[in-house]
This record gives sequence, C-alpha cells and structure tokens, in this order.
Amino acid sequence: MNEHSLDAQCHICRRKFETKTQFREHYELEHAHDAVKCIFCKSTFENPLDMDTQRWEEVHSHIYGEILYSRLAEYEEKNVG
Repeated sequence: MNEHSLDAQCHICRRKFETKTQFREHYELEHAHDAVKCIFCKSTFENPLDMDTQRWEEVHSHIYGEILYSRLAEYEEKNVG
C-alpha cells in the first residue's frame, strides 16, 4: 500500500512526520508510556497501554465535557457580557 504524505505534527512534542508509519513508530517509541493528559484542564489519566475500554470511554467523556463547558462559557460571554 502506498502511503501519501501525511504532513502531520505530533501533538505532544510537535515533531513533524511525512507518513502515518513514521508517526506511529515515533509515538510508540517516545510517548506510548506517557500518561494521557486532558488538553483543557491538565488532568492526568493512566498510561494508554494500561487503560481498558471503559477507562478510555471515561477519558473521552471527560474531554467532551471540557469542550462543552468551554463552548458554553464562550456563548455566555458573548450573549451576557
């Protein structure tokens, strides 16, 4: 299978990659054992390799809740402030 240029950036260290394979190898070597962190409130969760499906669902729910909260705050600021 041919890989197209991904031109992606690692969301953790900002390193750039041309292919999905390069990014995956980098992530598995450099970041796979790091704890998962919420980009909004900086809450820390377990190592991604140790989390089961239920825990991932909790992490996703947390992040979606943070997104909703930030959007509601923006809406209130626009319409009330």
